[in-house]
Amino acid sequence: LGERFLKNCGESAYSAEVKVSFARHLSSRYKRQEIAYKDALTKQLGLPKLNRAQRAQVAAQVKILMKSYLDRIEKLGQEGLAASKPGEATHCEGLSVLADLSFNYLGDNKSHIELSRQYIAAGCEEILKGNQDYHFNIGMSFLREGEYGLAKEHILKVLKDRSDRPQYVIYNICLFEAMYALGDFEGLESLMVRVQEDYGDRLKDKSLPKSIWAQYQQWSLISDFWLGFASYALGEVDAARANFQQYIDKVDQLEQELAQAGKQLPSVARIYRDFRARDYKKYLEEYHGKAPALDLSSGIDWLTGKPVSLSAARAEGKVVAILFRQPKNLRAFSFLKLLNELQLQNPEKFIAVTLSFMPKGITPQARQQRADNLRSELQENELGLSSGFDSSEKYEVFRGLHATVGSASFIMFDSAGEAAWYHVDPTERDLNTLQRVADRLMQ
Repeated sequence: LGERFLKNCGESAYSAEVKVSFARHLSSRYKRQEIAYKDALTKQLGLPKLNRAQRAQVAAQVKILMKSYLDRIEKLGQEGLAASKPGEATHCEGLSVLADLSFNYLGDNKSHIELSRQYIAAGCEEILKGNQDYHFNIGMSFLREGEYGLAKEHILKVLKDRSDRPQYVIYNICLFEAMYALGDFEGLESLMVRVQEDYGDRLKDKSLPKSIWAQYQQWSLISDFWLGFASYALGEVDAARANFQQYIDKVDQLEQELAQAGKQLPSVARIYRDFRARDYKKYLEEYHGKAPALDLSSGIDWLTGKPVSLSAARAEGKVVAILFRQPKNLRAFSFLKLLNELQLQNPEKFIAVTLSFMPKGITPQARQQRADNLRSELQENELGLSSGFDSSEKYEVFRGLHATVGSASFIMFDSAGEAAWYHVDPTERDLNTLQRVADRLMQ
């Protein structure tokens, strides 16, 4: 009907509304259209099964077609917006369509922020009641751009006027992400305390949408974990240990209560307990504040840089940071770059190391390829830190330092040679955490 109207009716008083509604419809069926293109192109090849090259060819063609599809949505939205007036529902819907397009499909965060601000300034929240929350989306766009300070500043302003809204919980999630990425652990502690003070009453509100209520419940549970993490980052080990234990106890009790009612523990709560809180608690109890029994003088095939000895670093009063990752692990690569910078800036205080492991049973050629991958990765990026492979029989170096065999992990030893920081799956969002902890240990 949209196609027929635009083809046969020309421009009229209804054109703007039809264009915006049509753009919304096309946007809502983006995934279905993508699948339809893929299926049609695959069928054209007439083969029962495609090889890798053919799949890549189909994917490239789909990408081109979907680019045109998105261009059409944007054109319809822009035309509908231009033909309507601020304050009209059609104008608000046009802003909403274009803002959603930039946020969900185009990855254009700056455009999304501008369109969302126009939407809010035009009073569209009242005109299109029940639409999504663009205050939150602005904050998320800042986060996607890596503008963590602006995200924090924006959400704090939003909270001053909108803390009574059901969306309070998603505003706090955005604020949490900004504070975490900034390494603002004092702020994060305060936020988690506020979560524990406020969310109990919010959960009593039966009018909350189910998805919003679930977020209030989830953060009521995991707030103890994040209090523990913030305390640990600030060097408050006893408080961290207590908060991790409190989280474990709380979830254990909830699991028992749910089991009696024939229900299961929410997966997020279980994952945080089994793979986060228990792991950190174990590290604090068995490793933190202790010098490791092993050194790096054995069990390591050094590849680049000087071989590193933990005992020698301890004698020199240097902080040692070790990133355990496999070559080509891009999630942790930004961490590697920051470690290199810290070593260059603090040569008398800081030693950076990256260690990998060789899987058992691989061919000599595969072993050489892994070594070449790590060496070229460091050389191409001009990273001068020491690197090597755990060549011990049962990954004794990794396991002896409580590093994970598989996903990346990160450990720091203070100037006294004692274990002082442990982190699982370090990524770019953890860079300021690393910076803060390293600065504290080098004081």
